[in-house]
Amino acid sequence: MEHKIITDPNIHEPKGASAASLDTVYVANGSGSGDWKAPPQQPVAFTETSIVTSASLVDQDPSGLDTALQVKFGAIAVSNSDISISTLGVISVQTTGTYFVTFSGRVQRDNGVGEARFMSRLLIDGVMTRYPEVYELADGNTTLPFSINLLLPLTVGMDLTLEVMRDSSSSSIDDGGLHAHTATLVGWHPAPSASVTISKLGIT
Repeated sequence: MEHKIITDPNIHEPKGASAASLDTVYVANGSGSGDWKAPPQQPVAFTETSIVTSASLVDQDPSGLDTALQVKFGAIAVSNSDISISTLGVISVQTTGTYFVTFSGRVQRDNGVGEARFMSRLLIDGVMTRYPEVYELADGNTTLPFSINLLLPLTVGMDLTLEVMRDSSSSSIDDGGLHAHTATLVGWHPAPSASVTISKLGIT
């Protein structure tokens, strides 16, 4: 019987399979033979595409203690095919994917004596999704830069927002907010009160 017409139950394993190591494949050497080897590994590269950025140059102060303020990222709405950012600071996902999101800004207070405690949190569809950040400002004329970096799997239709507040715990005083700063030296860009940069990750 010719080998090519033997049915499946009677076909033997490839030559050398009984002694081959786990997770190896037979690789021909081009000379009529071969050997069992680990499969070749394909290099994986991550790419960042569809970058969107927006920033606010307006001071953003909560109205009082224990009062949340939704952070805005500029007076002009920006968008592309994957992400849109409204003038109210709502970040809307328009394409499902994995995104790298960076929030940054400056927490500042100018007046008062005593400690002010400032907090921020990320919400997805109105629900807090990670632990909040806390910034303690010991006295007046104090500035703390902040940066929040997140790698998030996001689904089309989701909305992201960032909130801040002055917390009343430990007798914290009612002072401070997100403040912008304009440099005196010509040629320097202003430092925004809050900004966001979002890029979509891909694999090649």
